[in-house]
Amino acid sequence: MNHVKRSLHLLIEDAERLLEQVSDDTGEEVAAARKRLQHSVESARARLRESRARAQGACRAFDRHARQNPMAAVACGVTIGLLAGWILGTHHR
Repeated sequence: MNHVKRSLHLLIEDAERLLEQVSDDTGEEVAAARKRLQHSVESARARLRESRARAQGACRAFDRHARQNPMAAVACGVTIGLLAGWILGTHHR
């Protein structure tokens, strides 16, 4: 996930640099492309903020649930571990 997040940040930075470089061009096509790119950058930033907020909310909810029901959290972890071990074990054969 960090790789995707970093790639998105780099893409936004590159797009902003490109916008700065082509800001002097006055052709209609360049202006339209610049406007679309600016909109895409703003949209990407908004989606990144929304994703971060949702992920933080999900982490807080999971933490709250795990603290209120520690045995259920342990049972869930054990079950996931057993399933992962079973899948990996059958895959190796």
